Amino acid sequence: MASVAEAVEVRRVAPDAEIIVLGYFDEREIAAVKEENLTVLVYDERTLALAKKYCLDVYLKLDTGMSRLGFTGLREGVNAVRICKGIKGVFTHLSVADSVRGEDIEYTEGQLKRFFEFRDILKNEGRCGLTFYAAASAASIKHGSMFDGVRLGAALYGIKPSDEVFDSSLLPVMTLKSTISQIKTVNSDRFVSYGRTYGARGYIKAAVVAAGYADGYRRALSGKSAAEINGKPAKILGNVTMDQTVFEVNDIDAAVGDEVVLFGDKPPVGDLAEIAGTISYEMVCGISKRVPRIYV
Repeated sequence: MASVAEAVEVRRVAPDAEIIVLGYFDEREIAAVKEENLTVLVYDERTLALAKKYCLDVYLKLDTGMSRLGFTGLREGVNAVRICKGIKGVFTHLSVADSVRGEDIEYTEGQLKRFFEFRDILKNEGRCGLTFYAAASAASIKHGSMFDGVRLGAALYGIKPSDEVFDSSLLPVMTLKSTISQIKTVNSDRFVSYGRTYGARGYIKAAVVAAGYADGYRRALSGKSAAEINGKPAKILGNVTMDQTVFEVNDIDAAVGDEVVLFGDKPPVGDLAEIAGTISYEMVCGISKRVPRIYV
């Protein structure tokens, strides 16, 4: 989990799971960490001191080149492992494992070299019970067999980490759906949505759909993307608004209450991400809490 608050929420539905907080925590949250039997991340002297003081179960993060959380030097990382009694394992994060460019491959190899040098130092000290793993999906696909374990992200959703690095067996498992609220005809003298960015040429059959940027359906898709309605693509007319988006359904047999697939098998979330100038990860993470989740 990203935070103690998130971990506490998940504990309610996973009472027996090992839950690891992979982000910031402070002394005010120690009571919740202990009460909910959470494992925390040690990544600097402050978190190491808290782990020692309160006898916490921890994983240690080694920064091998991502330059986010983690001990940067091998020596300080090894010292932290020696000091910390409740350590379960060590992990790192590969920053460009999803790239096949020569310089990126070389950078990843450097990260791997540093990590395995760290692992060998600890194993030579007899610490064979620790788990050594890495993240994320691209690292799992390309280098997974080199580690004791991996932590998947996008691959859990069937999203390929990049166009160059993916597993062909991945299948998309997340679909964002909504419903047609109204069908109407837009006359040739009318514009659609805010800003008058789309003007009707002739009469247009339009479907107003209950989804907008407050749901995570990004405004950057305005006038550029399409949804699937009854098996056919329906392009966006004008700007995506907060709660609603208008689609053209001239050649689609559509009615109020019909299902609208905003992304899924068709259109794939990767296509929307490219149009929006972002990545698939941000698209799926950006779906707001007000959108009901249905787990199958």
